[in-house]
Amino acid sequence: MSDIPVLVLDGGTRNDHHLALGNAPSGYFAYPVHLWQSTTLETGLFKPGRPDKLDNPSYIRPDGEPFWYTLTPGRTIIAASEDDTHVTFPELEGGTGTVTLDRGQVFSRVTKDAFVGHAVTADKPIGVVSITQPNIIPWDYPFGHELDGGGGQQASMPETVWGSEYVAVRHADRWQGLVESPPWRILGGADGTRLSYEPARPEGAPEMIGRGELAIFESGSPFVVRSQDDAHRFYLSAHMTGGHYMLQRNGRKFTDESRGGSVSIGVLTTSRWAKRYPFLVVTEGLWPEHHLVVVRRRGASDVTLDCAGTLTGWQTVDEQFEYVRVPLRDHDGRPTPHGERACTAGPHWIESHDPFHATLWGTNTTMRPAFDEMRGSSAYGVTLFGADLPPSDPAR
Repeated sequence: MSDIPVLVLDGGTRNDHHLALGNAPSGYFAYPVHLWQSTTLETGLFKPGRPDKLDNPSYIRPDGEPFWYTLTPGRTIIAASEDDTHVTFPELEGGTGTVTLDRGQVFSRVTKDAFVGHAVTADKPIGVVSITQPNIIPWDYPFGHELDGGGGQQASMPETVWGSEYVAVRHADRWQGLVESPPWRILGGADGTRLSYEPARPEGAPEMIGRGELAIFESGSPFVVRSQDDAHRFYLSAHMTGGHYMLQRNGRKFTDESRGGSVSIGVLTTSRWAKRYPFLVVTEGLWPEHHLVVVRRRGASDVTLDCAGTLTGWQTVDEQFEYVRVPLRDHDGRPTPHGERACTAGPHWIESHDPFHATLWGTNTTMRPAFDEMRGSSAYGVTLFGADLPPSDPAR
């Protein structure tokens, strides 16, 4: 609790012991209690169907024996904000389960990401978090990129924060010359939701979606997606894939340097954009590389970053929106110069006179010098929430 708004980030640790087990660090943003609802659709981490064991080994040991990474079943954590909260949730075995929680109590169950789009209901506001070890995006790809999974954690974005218009701009490329086309997910919040895209519909993106329905597609190019009105809100999430997956997909050697890892974050709808955002560049040893992805309406006021000044280099999304990617620190943890300024580790602010939005991404890099040493890299992403974020819509 605080007498002023605060930003809360849950970040995992990084050390050689964890990396040797494949447990790379991770982080996620915790949504404030005033946005919680009594009915929450699980947004999950990726999609249902992840197996308990992968079809292919993680790598082949020097003695020729295969090694399979142990996949921990994904879980869902439910938290209560008030005493005597009665919660109903779907069960893997079928049917529903119930639990009663008091303020501050949590309940955890194995879900394996199977309930994306399913409702958890209660008679009082609740928060829902999905967690898995490791998070693998995409998991239906062979050989070893689970080493870059990290500890997947993501709070289900309350429907109070869903919207009818989003600007989708991916994270920066992790390697020079490897242009990325990461997955995006759309989860419907109302039946009969018609979706339109600018400047073009990404291949595989849905044109129609219903409540609880999940669609996954890839796009490396920025786009805007809208529904027909505010009565048809939906959820959009951005992702980063495992570093080894990107290397293999582009013909690189599996033993090359891996960067980043599997990440899932919710995108903030344009109606929730703010004018001022706090954020934290995590200290060295967790995620050396950091960058911001900033989006605004074309013709809007300048955006100023406390450690870089007025942002320049804006690129077009469509006729209404534009974006810029701002490097903060490189893969060795060195601050990126912005004139005479640089963004050191610690708290920072980004602001404008008009609403805009920013997403913070952080990655680390890990070398795998030999197959007999498991090494993974990881990443995290944070959808920034503004210091002037309006209260939730009481009608929802």
